[in-house]
Amino acid sequence: MNGSTDTTITITYRRDLAFTINNLRIIIPDAFGWSKTIGDISYSDMTATTSISGDTIYFTDITFTSDSTVITILNVTSPLYTGYYKIKVQSGVNGTYGDVSPIPTMTIYGAAVPIADTKVNDANGVALLIGDLVTVRGIITVGNEFGSPSFIQDNSGGMSIYGTIFSGSVIIGDEVLVSGRITQFNGLNQIEYPTLHSILSQGNNVEPILSTASQLNGDGIGGVENYEGQLVRLNGVTVTQLNGSPVTTWSSGTNYRLTGTSPNDTVQLRIDNNTLLVGNVAPAGPFDVIGVLGQYKTSSPYTSGYQLMPRSPADVISEGPIFTEFPQEIELAPTSLAITWKTLTAGTSRVQYGTTTAYELGIVEVHQDTMQTEHYVPITGLNPATIYNVQAFSTSGTDTAFASNLIVSTTSAPPTTGTINVYFNKSINSTVSSGEAALGNYDLTGKIVQRINNAKRSIDASIYSLSGSPGATVASALV
Repeated sequence: MNGSTDTTITITYRRDLAFTINNLRIIIPDAFGWSKTIGDISYSDMTATTSISGDTIYFTDITFTSDSTVITILNVTSPLYTGYYKIKVQSGVNGTYGDVSPIPTMTIYGAAVPIADTKVNDANGVALLIGDLVTVRGIITVGNEFGSPSFIQDNSGGMSIYGTIFSGSVIIGDEVLVSGRITQFNGLNQIEYPTLHSILSQGNNVEPILSTASQLNGDGIGGVENYEGQLVRLNGVTVTQLNGSPVTTWSSGTNYRLTGTSPNDTVQLRIDNNTLLVGNVAPAGPFDVIGVLGQYKTSSPYTSGYQLMPRSPADVISEGPIFTEFPQEIELAPTSLAITWKTLTAGTSRVQYGTTTAYELGIVEVHQDTMQTEHYVPITGLNPATIYNVQAFSTSGTDTAFASNLIVSTTSAPPTTGTINVYFNKSINSTVSSGEAALGNYDLTGKIVQRINNAKRSIDASIYSLSGSPGATVASALV
């Protein structure tokens, strides 16, 4: 059944003739909407006194005229979100009750939830939602490159989806709506028995998250997995066998060690036996690599065992000057900013930029006649408080290395400061932050209203699922 659908619940109860049952009660899950009126409840082959308390329907002083009764509840609205919803039926004698088995269960296919919400773990990395049915919506980052599983990603996180039919039905870049049951395979959170509802769009691009080997290897502290299941990129790494020996060609189903800026900056890389990488020559020097972060840990705690899994030969990037430090923006001002980065070998210092990833505003180059390993490119003539897409690239000879797209912003014109704060209305754990720590335990409604009241001319806001009293308070401040 679909979510948020008007329906009728029909329950058939067959009594055990060994007992003189005179009480029944039905407990409706609170995710259902219903009238909670006796007029919408009917039954057959029994007489009883009917009453309602909260989400529970009581039938007392029952006299059966048959061995079974059919109870009907009208004007019911199914839950919004996907899940297995159990409707508990209990029978008893003179006010005592026990569960009737089997418990009726309704399967609802409803709204998608953020992927991050489906892969919450305990401190040992054990998924809290194992066995639950969920629906997610996201972009496919791995189709059938590994045979199965595939991987999906949205703005909140990434997840593996295990099912050969599903993997054979999607390709990288597909935006899909899919439902399935939460499971774990050797620590890897995944959706099993997937139902592909629809392919919503195709050709979408997911930019890999720039990271370091040690960040990936240290994922999962306290059960919090920031990178597992997501498409990530490492720059300037070298590869060896796990015992330190050199690698000549990629072998099927083999794990290797990637090392970054120091001997402790390591993570394992796995070559899946289904990828076209098998048999290819491995880079002898530093290179960049893109892949999804998987996990293989055979016993609890499932807070280690992470492995980067490239999908194809295109994910191993060893041409052009290798980036050793990611491009970043500095010297932010209302009409200008600068981009800096470092490369392992000398190359040109160029940046293309624009308000879109078409980089329609052109290319800026400095040190045209001098090859650099430390790059600095100022960009001027920009608009205040405007978001730009920037891509740094360096050329050496005929080889060019491109960085991933970098989203930057100029500062607001005076007197604003351009400071950005992140607030949560719950407590935060700053130890898992890889950047600026958020501010926790804030009254978000009060903060939003304060910002609205401080505005002089216009308000730009993006608000998701703000209803009830908080939504009414914000709406009142806006008008």
